[in-house]
Amino acid sequence: MKKLKVFFLMASEEGLFKKNGISGKFYFLAISMVLAIWFSLGEWQWLALALLIGLVILLSRKQLFMAVLAMMTAVFSIVNSLYISPNHSIFKEPFQGTFEGKIIDLPKFDGDRLTFTMKLHEGEKLAVHHRIKHSDEKQSLMSHLKTGLTCTINGQLQQPPAKDNFHAFNYQKYLFHQGIHWLLQTETDFTCGDQTLTLLDRLHRLREQKINEVEKHFPKPSSDMINALVFGYRDNINQEILNAYQMLGIIHLLAVSGLHISVVIGSLYYLGRRLGFIREHVIFLMIILIPLYICLTGASPSVVRAGLMALSVFCAQLFKSKISALDSISITCMSMLVYQPHLLFNLGFELSFLVTFFILLSSPFIDKKYNSFLLKLIAVTSIAQLASFPIIVYHFYDFSLMSFLVNLFFIPFITFCILPFCFIAFFVFWLFPFLLPYVINPLQAALIYSDKWLLLLYRCHFLNLRFGQPSILFLIFTCICIASVCYWWEASKRKSAIMGPVILIIALYFCQSCLGYLNPCGKVTFLNVGQGDSILIQLPHRKGNILIDAGGYLPFQKQKWQKRKNPFEPGRDVVLNELKGYGVKRLDAVILTHEDYDHIGGLKDIAGKMPIKNLIVSPYFPIEGSKKALIIKCLKEGTAIKTVEANDTLKFGHYFFRVLSPASKMSSSNGNSVVLAARLGGEMWLFTGDGDKEAEQDLLNRYTHLNIDILKAGHHGSKTSTSERFIKKIKPKAAIISAGKNNRYGHPHSEVLERLKKQRVKIFRTDERGAVEVTFKGHHIAKLITAE
Repeated sequence: MKKLKVFFLMASEEGLFKKNGISGKFYFLAISMVLAIWFSLGEWQWLALALLIGLVILLSRKQLFMAVLAMMTAVFSIVNSLYISPNHSIFKEPFQGTFEGKIIDLPKFDGDRLTFTMKLHEGEKLAVHHRIKHSDEKQSLMSHLKTGLTCTINGQLQQPPAKDNFHAFNYQKYLFHQGIHWLLQTETDFTCGDQTLTLLDRLHRLREQKINEVEKHFPKPSSDMINALVFGYRDNINQEILNAYQMLGIIHLLAVSGLHISVVIGSLYYLGRRLGFIREHVIFLMIILIPLYICLTGASPSVVRAGLMALSVFCAQLFKSKISALDSISITCMSMLVYQPHLLFNLGFELSFLVTFFILLSSPFIDKKYNSFLLKLIAVTSIAQLASFPIIVYHFYDFSLMSFLVNLFFIPFITFCILPFCFIAFFVFWLFPFLLPYVINPLQAALIYSDKWLLLLYRCHFLNLRFGQPSILFLIFTCICIASVCYWWEASKRKSAIMGPVILIIALYFCQSCLGYLNPCGKVTFLNVGQGDSILIQLPHRKGNILIDAGGYLPFQKQKWQKRKNPFEPGRDVVLNELKGYGVKRLDAVILTHEDYDHIGGLKDIAGKMPIKNLIVSPYFPIEGSKKALIIKCLKEGTAIKTVEANDTLKFGHYFFRVLSPASKMSSSNGNSVVLAARLGGEMWLFTGDGDKEAEQDLLNRYTHLNIDILKAGHHGSKTSTSERFIKKIKPKAAIISAGKNNRYGHPHSEVLERLKKQRVKIFRTDERGAVEVTFKGHHIAKLITAE
């Protein structure tokens, strides 16, 4: 554990050099390379540069030679990432044309959509998207499309979509770090055929064939688990199960990684020795088999890391030399980053190396301090949780209190029970299919019951600590706290010190919560839910979280073959994710302005996953059909249902939201929208829902002196709303229009945009600029930013 202090620059490297020989050199060179690549390619370059300079200064105090090596490694890494292995496209702008290249990954079929990656002869990689037109075409493509085929495709190059909400998954950046700069949208059917198949293509095709065989002949969930653990393919696993594994901190068990490689390679090595092969021949066989196994499991960063570390150990044994685990992981890290610097920003790479690194650094301390297997397992689990905590919280915003206990059970359960059963089941099916029921039945039973328990724990939302997306300062503070706890843990002679990591994480959660209560700033965020509305209002000092509408996507009727496994849902994929990112633990009120699905549909994905204190509707909100089911679901979760009408007031702390409409029933559902006015940050806001011209006229008749500073334009900028008379009367400074990009209705209408421009109103559109976030403090607007 003392080595952890070195990583956080809290001690010199002298002790590490004495204990681990040259491993310290590779250790510091690897850190220098990571910091240099982070500085040249990543965000927060100032922090990476500061850490790199601090590391070099620290080394120069003890060994000038090591400091020079670290600087040379850093310079080489920067030059390599920027010039030797540049990540840029040969295409300067999008265009339509014919492209020819080879399929380099497993084609993915999801309903009527097909996606795969194609590498052109010039070396450029394209993400191909194809819309399947009928079921016969899908069957034909599924039977003939394989990895390694050379395809000729006529299509349109498009830029990958940028992040359009503040906490959304950045698909554009994800593709960029894989060296993909363009989407290729096919415009006609394409032709493919075998031309030149390399050994790697044949291995990928063998993997694809076996994955399909397992999917066809094994029942779920056994087929999904076998493909995940044997072939590193988990795309077919139920999304809720995947979410449960992720939330409970055991998603790493579904990836082929160090434990899996150890079990597989260790078993083969033991078997070879038991069969009488001499040691050198078995080692040579392992050196051949490991690269093949890496390819057969998809070559994810975690399996490449584990495989290369195993290779380094076997190569050292073959040449009768020794290599420490720290040497091995450091050399592996540097080798992978020299080959592909952008791997540093792959989440699997980060977690795999960081967790393994921490475990290796702490293993001497754990072996010395704890004798029993259970205490060692608890200690290793705690170290892994500490190592992954900052990354998990930064990317997923939540941390489950059950993560420690679930890991304690599932690490040995998956590694020593499920993993061997999966391999046995696969080889039995391959060699002795008549014995398969005797193997698959216990595997099926174990997985069904374990999945039930996982889902039960996953749905206990009170066990999750919601941090929201932490700031860089909070992450730095967290790392310092982790180093301090490690130091205290090592120095303490009490066995109970093993609970230090759990106590630290809970303490950090309360620190983050207290920061929210001290924050004097509030926010109004117009979320980009496509063609719909959803507005999140966060009042200062956590006086209230109010959600006005929840978005919604009205699905079109599709045939069974067209339905996607996990179709886009604005409530789940946008609103709920943004609530988590902002650290919202409870909604004080959800206001459904009216009955249209693009305003209320998302609530079904929020109710039951986040506490809602009050659900507010108008007296003219119809409680029938799907709306009735939605209301019943909210009532079961303890939500109070309230109706409001004109002249009512909603109070949250010191803030008041005045209900301006509806005063009486209008001729349309849009006209019955709940309209709210509130003073936030010294400015008067008007939230109009889908209020039309009739509702606007009614407002002007009842409120003759209605002066508004910021207007949420009614009905997504439709020409049936935001009339010229209305704009002239209320005199807004800015208008926010929530509309879907390239929507079928043509919102916002050009007439509305002209009306607003004519009155010199600033326009912010979610279809063009993504989500709009307005921060206010006291009696002024602090800033306005967009997600584009």
